[in-house]
Amino acid sequence: MPLSPQTLERKLLSRLFTPRTTYAEVFQAFQAQTEPTAWYAIVRVGAEYTVLTLRDLETLWLIYGPILGSLALADLPELRLFLTACPPLSQDLTSDAEAQEALDQLIQAWGQTPTAAGFRAEASLVVVDAQGVIQGVITKAFGDHKGTLGAANEQVVLEATAPHLNTHFDGLEPNQPLKVGQRYVLVIAVGAPMAPALNQNSRPFDFAFADPTAEVAFLITVDGDPEFWRIKPLEATLILTPPGATKQEAEFVVTALKPCRDKLHISVVQAETKATVQHVWLPVVAGEGGDDDPPDQPDLPPLPHVPVMQTQTSVCLPLDTTHVERRRVEIVIQPQNEAFEAIVRADLLAGTIRETYKLPISGAEIQNATLRLRKKLEEVVFHKHVLGGQVFYPFASIETTVVAEEIARPALVGLADAGQQVWNLIFQGPRAPQGLKRLAADLRELPQGSTIQVIIESQQFIIPWSLLYDKVGEITAETLDYEGFWGYRYIIDVLPPGRYPVPIMDEEPPTIQALFNDDPSLKLFTVAQEERLRQIPSLLTVAWGTDEVKKALTQPTNASVIYIYCHGEQVSGCKGDLASESTLTFSGREHLRLADLRRLLLGSSPFCKQPLVFLNACEGAAQDAFYYDGFMPFFIEELGARGFIGTEVKAPQKLAHDIGLQFLLRLAQGQTVGEILWTLRRFYLKEEHNILAFNYALYCPSEVRFSRPLVSVTA
Repeated sequence: MPLSPQTLERKLLSRLFTPRTTYAEVFQAFQAQTEPTAWYAIVRVGAEYTVLTLRDLETLWLIYGPILGSLALADLPELRLFLTACPPLSQDLTSDAEAQEALDQLIQAWGQTPTAAGFRAEASLVVVDAQGVIQGVITKAFGDHKGTLGAANEQVVLEATAPHLNTHFDGLEPNQPLKVGQRYVLVIAVGAPMAPALNQNSRPFDFAFADPTAEVAFLITVDGDPEFWRIKPLEATLILTPPGATKQEAEFVVTALKPCRDKLHISVVQAETKATVQHVWLPVVAGEGGDDDPPDQPDLPPLPHVPVMQTQTSVCLPLDTTHVERRRVEIVIQPQNEAFEAIVRADLLAGTIRETYKLPISGAEIQNATLRLRKKLEEVVFHKHVLGGQVFYPFASIETTVVAEEIARPALVGLADAGQQVWNLIFQGPRAPQGLKRLAADLRELPQGSTIQVIIESQQFIIPWSLLYDKVGEITAETLDYEGFWGYRYIIDVLPPGRYPVPIMDEEPPTIQALFNDDPSLKLFTVAQEERLRQIPSLLTVAWGTDEVKKALTQPTNASVIYIYCHGEQVSGCKGDLASESTLTFSGREHLRLADLRRLLLGSSPFCKQPLVFLNACEGAAQDAFYYDGFMPFFIEELGARGFIGTEVKAPQKLAHDIGLQFLLRLAQGQTVGEILWTLRRFYLKEEHNILAFNYALYCPSEVRFSRPLVSVTA
């Protein structure tokens, strides 16, 4: 039976936890409770968490304390789900009515504490069954902003768990020791969402059935290095019935051919639309022997302990048949020992390819290649031309974005040469498989405007894909072919690991937030950009200068788009610095470092929606050559942005201004972000012989757009 209000009051934690409170401190507070209990709730109030323990968490602490002890609450937003992972020691709540009554008692007890006054908050009680499977969440809003605790809302909602793709793997667990030569059946199904510690390979993914009466089929593929794995599909189609039950499981036979530590790549594709909605990397380990084998038969050394939350990586895309399209070419990059693995699905003129290729290049080679491409692109920015004894910089002109063709073509030879070398490194290396070389040749035949999506599990393989140059032969000012650049021919988007929302921005009214540098020398540009934004029928908020920008960023916002025009500078580890010391400048010499943004924003949840962030500043999208950090992963992976657009190197002010204006106008006209950037790259290179529109990289699905045009095409 539910506990009495008096019992709840005795067991109420007396302290208030902040988002920076560590899990060690939380568990120590739990252990200090004098009496074990059976259930609990967590209440978030503003930027703080009040944890009400109503269950014994000693077992959870013994298992996961060493992993979570140094993490803060804000470092793991799934705190509520994670703490439910420990199977209940007893089951006091036997009905929804009892759960609702218990929540009322919990709110009453919590409201009697001094910390409760003056807030409006929500209390949630997670309801689990005897196996620890989440059955629903009971939530009540209560409190007010006037300093007194209001009555709880009358309405109580028992939220059924959303339909979801779970990619629940039966038969193989992450890092499960497998015997070489033994067959294992991998079953992929959909079930109720599981707490992470109960089912570590569960990867929930929300989706909605277009027809509540129709089944939905998904094609499942499992790929692994053919040198180490033999994978045979028994049933490749997963069939779901509304609201998300498995009618038919997908099954594969997995056999290790030799000892290894590796990852299997599982992709989920909607059968009807061929749209990819999820990629999951499952870590696996295979050895020669087992517990029952003779002692002289060697085993692999034991794996180092891997934290639960890092056992696998995934990229989840929204399952929305209206808006998500299958890319003509999808390339999934995975790290291997002294190499990378590329899992390719491509719709070519001669047919569809589904292959796994080994890229025999090291991480150091990729780092050098990336640095080389960025160096050559920046040399274009600062290309000098002497005319009449005067030196000027045609690509960085403050007056025009047009570059004379006779100046531009020689200036682009070095960049094209570097792009061709990197293309050769990836596709034509001396140890590259013949299939990969044939694929590279086939890609040249793709129609203009074909889509390429690069899905990155390896954080080292973030290169400027638009700068690859695949025309063969010597490169001179005369032979240089603009169509040799991938960014000229293809719409390219890059997806780091993450959970991406539906690409359609449908907030009403549409909301745009603009953050500007208040430098008087930039007013010529920033004022014009603000005027353009005010011509777009939307809810616009504008902040100028460091103080206003910091205040705007820390306030909750419903913005669909955050547009930033300021100075920026990337700091690299190759100079002995930390990437978190990269800066944005909104006023004078006041630098706002990435480290400062983390302190300001992490734990405060300023994004009520998942906005598209366009950082129109120098080096906004540049990644450190030695480790994965920068503004792009901060906004996407840490703050949950819908996507990110930024520059690889220095950005000339005039060109950045013009591209910003063009981007905002075309976005308001209803175009997709991928189409916009592709069109701008082609226009500036073909018509103005200026390649610096290639400086802008896209990290999100290229279909992101407003749900409706905000201005007419003629505007």
